[in-house]
Amino acid sequence: MRRYFYSEPLQLEMKVTLHGELFHHVFEVCRLQIGQHFELLNQTGNAYLVCVESIGKKTAQVLVTEERKIPKLKEPLLHLFLSFPKVSTFESIVEKSVEMGVKSITPFLSDYSSIRTKAQFPIFKTPRWQKIILQATQQSGRGDLMLLNEVLTLGECLSHSSKDGNEALTIIAYEGDSTLTLKNHLKRQKISTLKKINLYVGSEGGFSHQEIQRFSSLDLPPVTLGEQVLRVETACLTLVSSLKYEFDI
Repeated sequence: MRRYFYSEPLQLEMKVTLHGELFHHVFEVCRLQIGQHFELLNQTGNAYLVCVESIGKKTAQVLVTEERKIPKLKEPLLHLFLSFPKVSTFESIVEKSVEMGVKSITPFLSDYSSIRTKAQFPIFKTPRWQKIILQATQQSGRGDLMLLNEVLTLGECLSHSSKDGNEALTIIAYEGDSTLTLKNHLKRQKISTLKKINLYVGSEGGFSHQEIQRFSSLDLPPVTLGEQVLRVETACLTLVSSLKYEFDI
């Protein structure tokens, strides 16, 4: 079943006129015909089955025939804090994070991030990243759009995380020497009370020694993901996949 995101309110028996980019993708790219069905998603958390009633040169009319509730993301919600890597790497992580059910991504600046100041951050690419999120949402059938937050410094990220209290867990993924595994780290936690998990992943250079010392001073010990040094995107997927398995989310 094909799915497309539609930003306007929808309800049963409602007739909807599609135009613009959505019309182009549904009827000129995917070539759906009169009588065929597809789903429209919006941020209500519902999916609406529609039937194509008519197709014109620039617009088409569809009828909403069914409505279903899309399950919400299960707790604990995963929030990824990512030291900004190369743009191509970042875009791959954004796409896969949507598919994997990550609630939000916050890019931040660190000693080894690909940029060092907020002024260098390629904010002009935000519309492209939002489009990647939208397309991945449609592909995965997810009921909400993943949040892409503004770029922060590492200090600002840690300040936000510190306000979460006992209902949140912070995990620092580290490629260097650490005796603490993810499995053992989770055993130390009161898992039943967790509402969210903040995941910190370094960029191509990982985290510096000074940053690891900073984490440790805040009682945030670095956690190893294994003996092999992982690429940034691999580390993100490994961490998210492990937590989805552990918490059945």
